[in-house]
Amino acid sequence: MPKKPLKIITQKVKVFRRNNPIISILMWGINYSMSELSQATIPAVLLPEYFKAYLKVKVENCGFNKDKLPSNYKFKEYFPMVFRDLRERFNIDDEDYCTSMTKYDPQATKDMGRSGSKLYRSYDLKYFVKTISKDEVSVLHKFIPHYHHYLVKNQCETLLCKYVGLYRITVNQGETYILVQKSCFPPIYPIHKKYDLKGSTVSRQATTKERKKELPTLKDNDFMNELTYIDVDVESREILLEKLKSDVEFLRMQSVMDYSLIIGVHDLDAVINSDVENDEECQYPTMTNSESDRMSKITQKSTDSDDNVDLVNVYEADQVIIEAVNIESIASDNNRGTSANHIYIVGIIDFNTTYGMKKRTAHSAKTLKHGADAEISTVNPDQYAKRFINFISKSIR
Repeated sequence: MPKKPLKIITQKVKVFRRNNPIISILMWGINYSMSELSQATIPAVLLPEYFKAYLKVKVENCGFNKDKLPSNYKFKEYFPMVFRDLRERFNIDDEDYCTSMTKYDPQATKDMGRSGSKLYRSYDLKYFVKTISKDEVSVLHKFIPHYHHYLVKNQCETLLCKYVGLYRITVNQGETYILVQKSCFPPIYPIHKKYDLKGSTVSRQATTKERKKELPTLKDNDFMNELTYIDVDVESREILLEKLKSDVEFLRMQSVMDYSLIIGVHDLDAVINSDVENDEECQYPTMTNSESDRMSKITQKSTDSDDNVDLVNVYEADQVIIEAVNIESIASDNNRGTSANHIYIVGIIDFNTTYGMKKRTAHSAKTLKHGADAEISTVNPDQYAKRFINFISKSIR
C-alpha cells in the first residue's frame, strides 16, 4: 500500500512566547524610574517645565532576559516629578508603589474600558492599570497641570480618582499608552455590587452578557430600579454633595465630560453571615491591627444601631465611605422594601474626555437617533455637569 505524502504544517503566526510583554516592560520601566527618582533632587516648587518633562529610555538586548522582555523596546514616563509629588500628597510611598507594581505581574480583569481599552489590577488590589488612547494622552497633557493645582488647593479632599503614573511603551513600532490610578475601592472592603452612573438614561443599563459576570458593572437605569435612593442625614448629604459639586465644577471648567460616579456597595450582612470556618477562602487580604479594629467598629456600629444613619468622615481624594444603616432598597415592582447594612464607596472616574469635534459629531448623531429630549450621555460639559449633579442629588436623600 503506497504511503501518503507527508504534509508539513507550518506555523503561520509567530507566537510571542512571553508573559504579556507590555506589562513586563511596564514593570521594568517603573522599577527603572523609581531608581532614577531616588537619586534626583526633589524640587521645592514644581515649575511649569516639570509639567512638560519626561523620562525616556531605549533598550536593546541581545540574549539578555529574553524570556521576559523583547530584545528592543522603549519606555517613557510623562511628568515624573509631577506624579512623584502627587503620590506623596496621596500618602503613597514610592517604594511601596514600586513593590505593588513590580513584585508580581498586574493581572488582567474581565472588565473592558471604553473603546476596548484593557484593564489590569496590581496583585495587592491597590492600583488599576489602564490602556488609553493617544487622544486621551493629549487631553491629559493639558489637564494634569490643572488637576495638580486643584488637588493642592483642596488638600486632596476630592472624589476625583488618584492618577499616579502615565507611561508610553513602544514595541515593534507599536505604541501603548498606560495610565495608572489608585483603586477607588479599598482592599479591606470586598465589593458586592457596583454601579457606574452618568446621569443619562439612554442605553444606560447592563447588558445580559455583563450581568453574567461575578461582579457586573450596573448603570443608571439599573440603579434607579434597584436602589431608588440612599438615605443619609442632612449633614452627611451636604458634605458629600459639596465635594461632588466642587469636583464637577472643576471638570466643567476644563471642558471635560463623559465622566462617571463609581459606587461600590459593601454588604455588611453578607460579611457578618459568612461562614467563619471558611477563613482561608475569605476575600479579605491580611489587615493591619488598625484596619481590623476599624472594620470591627464599623460592623459593630452598624449591627447595634436601629435607625441612625452615619457618615464615616474619611476623604482620601477619590473615596468617601458612607456607612448607611437600614437603607431602603426598593424592588423593581416598587411594592416591597428590604433593609440592609451597607457601606458605599464612591469616586469620580474616567475624566479624560473633552468635548471636541468627535464628541460634537457623536452628540449630533445620537440626537437624531433618540430625539432632542432624550437623556443621551454625549452632551456639552455645561449640560453634562448640570444633569450629573441633579441625578446624583436626587439619588442621595
